Amino acid sequence: MKVLFTFALNEKYLGELSLYNTGDEFVASDKNEELAAEIVDTDLLVCKGSFSDRELLEKAEKLKWIQSWSAGVDGLLSDNVKDILREKNIILTNMSGVHVDSLGEQVIGYLIMFSRRLHELYLQQQEREWNRLRVSILKDKELLIVGTGAVGQSVGQRAKIFGMKVVGIKNDPSRIPAGFDQIYGPEELHNLLQRADYVVAAVPLTDQTENMFGQAEFAVMQDTAYFINIARGQVVVDAELIAALENNEIAGAALDVFREEPLPADSPFYDTANLIITPHTGGLFPQYNERAVSLLNNNLERFKTKNDLLNKINYLKGY
Repeated sequence: MKVLFTFALNEKYLGELSLYNTGDEFVASDKNEELAAEIVDTDLLVCKGSFSDRELLEKAEKLKWIQSWSAGVDGLLSDNVKDILREKNIILTNMSGVHVDSLGEQVIGYLIMFSRRLHELYLQQQEREWNRLRVSILKDKELLIVGTGAVGQSVGQRAKIFGMKVVGIKNDPSRIPAGFDQIYGPEELHNLLQRADYVVAAVPLTDQTENMFGQAEFAVMQDTAYFINIARGQVVVDAELIAALENNEIAGAALDVFREEPLPADSPFYDTANLIITPHTGGLFPQYNERAVSLLNNNLERFKTKNDLLNKINYLKGY
């Protein structure tokens, strides 16, 4: 079996994969010419979720499976690529679950920062000011998590430790996932936004979630509430979030994802008050590749023994 990586994975991890999968061939390159030559007889393509090279996929004569090295697969499910995946009946899987700890901790960091106003106190420190701002606690506050997958559950379980009431929105509200007190369907979004103290977007990017949060949603939120986006930049209407912050319709926001990354230096986000910007670091931690290699090894074994693969993506749903 030939496995081709579209990025330069460290030789250490390629060696581990080869040791575990004796007889398989593992090739890694980020050079277009090499990828075009290697993909012809490739069985498994491993790429980042932003991959959208239809021309390269058309050269693949044996490709049966694509493994995303990230949780997001919106690039692979673009109209440019999705059709060819269907035509060739190619399986698509992602790395959902690998970074749930880091994302869960990052969201808790935002919550504590807003509740204790740590970002404002740090700015005071720079100005040598001593002003005891009015702070709060997370206990008994209501946290609304829109998207109750592995990441949403990781956030919910951690929030429960602080005594928060955790409410979720998912397409099928019939089952309550771990870490949630209550679950509702998407039709209840506006009702739940009216009472939430903190709102976290943790949904995959699909036709249904694109521009999910805009003026109408921010308008019904409490002016003391905070919005956090760890999903994709496209689930938020940028200008309408900025307007909501500038007009004090909501108390603040934290964004780890953006429509354009890196975020351009002239982005109005940089000048928006009460906004925390982090450069898509939520899924980063030192052991990411180790966990990803472990999941890939597991899926390789499942593929060879004709068992169901972990994290298989439904093309129609987009996740």
